[in-house]
Amino acid sequence: MTDNNKKMELLAPVGGKAQLIAAVENGADAVYLGGNIFNARIGAENFSLEEMEKGVDYAHVRGVKVYVTLNTLMTDRRLKEALKYVESLYAIGVDALIVQDIGLGKAIKERFPDFPLHLSTQATVYNPEGVEAAAKLGYERVVLARELSEEEIKACCKTATEIEVFVHGAICLCYSGQCHLSRNIGGRSGNRGVCAQPCRLLYKEDGKQENTYALSPKDLSLIDYLDRLWEAGVTSLKIEGRMKSPEYVATVVRIYRKYIDQLMETGSYRVSEEDREAITQIFNRGGFTSAYFDGDPGKAFMSGELSKNHGIQIGEVVSIGKRGLVEIKLTGKLKQGDIVEARGGSRMTSTKVTYMEEVGGKGKGKRLVIGDFKENPEIGDKLYRMVSQELVKQAESTFRETDYNQGKFLRRATVDMKLEAYVGRDLKLTLKDVEAELGYTLEGEPTAEALNRKTSHEEIAQQLRKTGQTPFSVGKVEIVTGGDVFLPLSVVNRLRRLALADFEEKKKKGYKRQLSIQSQSLDKDQGAKFQEIKAEEKDFEIRCDTIEEYEKALGEKLAEKLTAMGIPREKMIWVLPAYELLKRGIPETDMRIIPYIENLTKGPMDKWIRENVKAVAALAKAGAGKLYIGNIGQAQMFSGENLHLLADFGMNVLNRETERAYETLGIKGGVYSLEALDWKAGSYPLMVTEHLMEAGTLTDRKGVRYKVTADDFSHKTTIKNQGRNLDLNQAAQLWREGERTLRIYL
Repeated sequence: MTDNNKKMELLAPVGGKAQLIAAVENGADAVYLGGNIFNARIGAENFSLEEMEKGVDYAHVRGVKVYVTLNTLMTDRRLKEALKYVESLYAIGVDALIVQDIGLGKAIKERFPDFPLHLSTQATVYNPEGVEAAAKLGYERVVLARELSEEEIKACCKTATEIEVFVHGAICLCYSGQCHLSRNIGGRSGNRGVCAQPCRLLYKEDGKQENTYALSPKDLSLIDYLDRLWEAGVTSLKIEGRMKSPEYVATVVRIYRKYIDQLMETGSYRVSEEDREAITQIFNRGGFTSAYFDGDPGKAFMSGELSKNHGIQIGEVVSIGKRGLVEIKLTGKLKQGDIVEARGGSRMTSTKVTYMEEVGGKGKGKRLVIGDFKENPEIGDKLYRMVSQELVKQAESTFRETDYNQGKFLRRATVDMKLEAYVGRDLKLTLKDVEAELGYTLEGEPTAEALNRKTSHEEIAQQLRKTGQTPFSVGKVEIVTGGDVFLPLSVVNRLRRLALADFEEKKKKGYKRQLSIQSQSLDKDQGAKFQEIKAEEKDFEIRCDTIEEYEKALGEKLAEKLTAMGIPREKMIWVLPAYELLKRGIPETDMRIIPYIENLTKGPMDKWIRENVKAVAALAKAGAGKLYIGNIGQAQMFSGENLHLLADFGMNVLNRETERAYETLGIKGGVYSLEALDWKAGSYPLMVTEHLMEAGTLTDRKGVRYKVTADDFSHKTTIKNQGRNLDLNQAAQLWREGERTLRIYL
């Protein structure tokens, strides 16, 4: 439930050691990072286990939580390896795991029941029912899909589960966890951590002469919506960017920290133009989008003429001189050391400004001459500042000279101190913060009575506050003395150093965990529980997304070969009359009709399903008594309808543990994730996006054509490979050889 007295967590991305230090030193409450395996940003620097433990200790001493990403899909064969890795993460004190694979999540909960789990945005949760289903599966927090509006986020926050929302950084055009374009093009799956980002490439849209970045959205920024996210009840604000530079992390975290603090302290805030320019300068794709927070942004959602960093426009080329010197009319600021890029149409050329001469004008009309472009620009080209050296230096000052154990730390944990000094007794210093308390006694040097001059409390306190390059700052200081005492300041300093060193170790150890009985038996139970998926029932099934596809299937007499046929939501609107229509023309065989609901129903479709649960259930019962669902939220919607629910491709089943997990939601059986399919399955969905696209087809740089279908009712666009060849006989042979449910996509 919403608790407006609760401080929102600022969660920062960490791709390597420098990014971790940048995030912590600039004010992150928590960080998320990946190891060398099982994470969806395998191309980042990432962390070995040894390096990760050092990073976890560094963060924990400063009160910063560490979440580790295990957000890839896994086959049965990889689950045991993943759980051994989880065992190490558990022991070193990682605060939570971010998981996509539902089966992995179930296996973790069974063996490490006190290890908090966060359900990744790649699990595609977008409604309260999905959040409630995630809680049933053992997740303490859900990272919502990035396509949600303010009202939809509010509805999810009304559940008892923590809600995490992306607020800044790159966003995918396709719903996360449902994209198969990269794997389809080159075998690099986003669900396995190796996405090649084909959405950032050029495509030819039908009816247009020029290639466009038709699949490349702008970056997200909700810096102006922090108050509304707070009012909604969001627990955690997440910055995207594990592939980004430490300068990026430092800058974005610093600015979000500033305004979250202002909001928490005063109830309001206003972003300065200087800070707005800083987060734009550090990285943007044609400005920013608030995505669907305020409704459909339409074409403003897309990055436009470039899919890379746009920089900030600061001028225009007005003349080209000798030796490649270029005269610029400035509309913004430019300093030596900045990197600039001149653009005109598809023409781009860049330089680092090492020579700069003023030649006239003032203010925004000032003219400069710069040089050393890789290729000469042309008159009229726009000049963009890609890197501000001043901003880079500001960011670097927070992490460049800092290591885990030394540096001029900006981020320190506050510790209260109590020193007790009694004549003839050993000195004792007690340290305490919100997490730990330690009493340290300096043995063998009893306190002496002051013969000439006693040591004042002020002198003692002054020495205790000298924490130097430790990760601590001193809060309250209490000094208790029995009579007049003399304390050499060198003794006080030594006591402080030793006590703080012990306190730091105690804080680190406070997060470590001992393996439980469940986790200690990890090696013994794998043979019994990690069987690969076995054939329990064999359906040779066709999925028809339109009535035209259904008629095509009948025309080719595919129905004579099939044992089941799926029908989509758009036919369900007719409810039982649709079933009667579909029955006509089907030969007298054992073929069953199984309705299905698309895997992404956010928005009008969710409303329609809630209003028609009984009717859809009746349709399913009139057929085979089964219903395909594509999202865990739909399992929650139909939980009381006594239906045999089947997992559709959107549920991403790749292992037996996922099937076991879904059984707890009333789902038994279904089809594999599209991750398991190849060309023999036909033209299956490659992307589903909330962005309604006008193009009917897209053609990539290799000449491959994609069919683009926009649905106004669902407010979704689906992209399929138009040239996918379907060999029904080969598919049928696979089925006969033991495939369980084999689905053909027309």
